[in-house]
Amino acid sequence: MARYRYEVEMMTDCGNVRPYNQDSLLCRKGSLNGDDFFLLAVADGMGGMERGELASSEIMNVLDGWWKNSLKIVLENGVQIEEVSSSLSYAIEAGNRRIRELAETEGIHTGTTLSLIFLYKEQYLMKHIGDSRIYCLREHAAYQISEDHTWCQQEVEKGNLSREEAEHHTMKHVLTNAIGGRESLRIDTKVGEFRKKDRIVLCTDGFYNYVSNKEIVKLLGGKEKPKRKLQKAFMAVKETTASDNISVILIQRKRQWLWG
Repeated sequence: MARYRYEVEMMTDCGNVRPYNQDSLLCRKGSLNGDDFFLLAVADGMGGMERGELASSEIMNVLDGWWKNSLKIVLENGVQIEEVSSSLSYAIEAGNRRIRELAETEGIHTGTTLSLIFLYKEQYLMKHIGDSRIYCLREHAAYQISEDHTWCQQEVEKGNLSREEAEHHTMKHVLTNAIGGRESLRIDTKVGEFRKKDRIVLCTDGFYNYVSNKEIVKLLGGKEKPKRKLQKAFMAVKETTASDNISVILIQRKRQWLWG
């Protein structure tokens, strides 16, 4: 019988310029019938000093509440990915309303990205809003499985910009979708396979803006422990200007075969 075990590591840093960190991370682990399952999330707050942190930390509080209270009801009949997906979307929408209420109370404009993975056995569920990213490292390549919700990406899809032009455009970081930004929220959802040798990477733009896809594979692929990989990756990013906060979660699978 197959049993699924995972190694997970997460790391965040202010970077070389900012004295504060507006990123938030979440990692929660559970077990069902001997198999691990995880909720992993990164959020990159916006809106100025400490205000972005308010939004990113609040959406993590909402997800943590979902994990502690709602998930056990969802899992009464085992892991049904459609039910998990629906429940998570409801929680995220509630988080959007909560952040908008907080912003109104505080008299501020704030918001946050959110990229998350719910992982069980060989299957992952993705929920994504904004321009943080999720990559799958597979067969010596990095595949972006999330889609940037930015003005530039929108223009690329329309054929008005090439991907190369978008990478260096002055409006590269202008978001078209963020938690707290609008009453109506677009939540990208995807279900995919997590193969034995895959690695999944969740990161904010303060990481991927300073490393190429090839460098991501070189730094975060391979057989080393996730903690060591992240240490090397953060050293590499901080050798650049690293003007933004840096946050990464890395997960890789250990598969054990039990015979009985």
